[in-house]
Amino acid sequence: MASISAADARALRMRAQGLARPSDADATAVVGRMLAVQAQEYVPAQFGLAQRIDPAVRPALSEVSAVIDDGRLLRTHLLRPTWHFVLPEDADWLTELSIGRIRAAMRQNLRVLGVEPTDLARSLDLVAACVAPGGPHRTRDEIGAAIDADGPNPFRAGMGMVTLLLLAELERLVISGASLGAQRTYAAWNDRVPPTPGLDRPEALARVAARYLPARGPASRRDLAAWASLTLRDADAGLAAAVDAGLAEAVDIDGEPHFVAPGALDAPPAAIPSPVLVQAYDETIMGYGAPRALLAPERPHRFADFPLHWLLVDGRLAGKWSLTLAPREAQVRLVEVPVGRRGLPTRLQPVLDELSTFLERPVVLEFEPDAAGAVRRNRPGAR
Repeated sequence: MASISAADARALRMRAQGLARPSDADATAVVGRMLAVQAQEYVPAQFGLAQRIDPAVRPALSEVSAVIDDGRLLRTHLLRPTWHFVLPEDADWLTELSIGRIRAAMRQNLRVLGVEPTDLARSLDLVAACVAPGGPHRTRDEIGAAIDADGPNPFRAGMGMVTLLLLAELERLVISGASLGAQRTYAAWNDRVPPTPGLDRPEALARVAARYLPARGPASRRDLAAWASLTLRDADAGLAAAVDAGLAEAVDIDGEPHFVAPGALDAPPAAIPSPVLVQAYDETIMGYGAPRALLAPERPHRFADFPLHWLLVDGRLAGKWSLTLAPREAQVRLVEVPVGRRGLPTRLQPVLDELSTFLERPVVLEFEPDAAGAVRRNRPGAR
């Protein structure tokens, strides 16, 4: 087994992730290569796709959104379960791979809501009737109104609608539709997802391991298990099948076995882009399990604290940032930045220009207030 340093592993990951030498042709190529891309934060997640596209053809936000609206990319709950972008041809088998563990996790939610099996079946039927094949795409409010018309329903309390629609996605009744202004909609599953051959579980485990590694390796068995919401036994089975098929090879990092796609160690080295602004749930972070030691070897980071987005310096977590969108400009606010931040605005300028072009509006950079309450503002020459 080959052995590499943590620094080399970070460089390999940034290249595999597509952030070093981005070369994907479009957003569908990014998602196809990465299999699934976490997408809670709708606009920042689209920027994460654009960052991995060849700069010569990199699209703006409106262009990526159009790809989602017309169904070339779908957004649905799977894997952990969280919102993910996925290609239509991958939606069915990935949902099937996820469904057992998600159903088990949802049982507590249903108990809290006081939902009986008959309530769930009736409510899913109402969702399916509202979002009918060949019919219009429906907003969450429209689906809620259809449920209200049927009478009292336990899913109309608290987070009930979130739970119901997630379950409707798992049952392959609905999936993302075209946006209606600022609102997301749901479409009938069969209108957006093509029929695909079924996979037995060993086949699905082998496929998920083989598709996971080229975009995230080097990664450990725990990384794959965390990303795909698998048991360690299932992760081991998938990785073993990928190795046996010549689709993965092992490498040692600080005494722990990791896996990469074949040939990854032989590819020409690529410099780590630095600094980089990545969205909160970018695959450079969520593609791996805790404690994510390669990202933050010196100290633990609170991944759920606001602001959510991350500043990477030399492939490591170095600060956080927030994004505020206004009609005429966007604001990037940096917090928890490195002590030696002198020169950081200049180094960030190309990244801010990329973000400005993507958002199709100027970007203003601000640092968190200092002890005196002053705010450092930097208005780049954005396009």
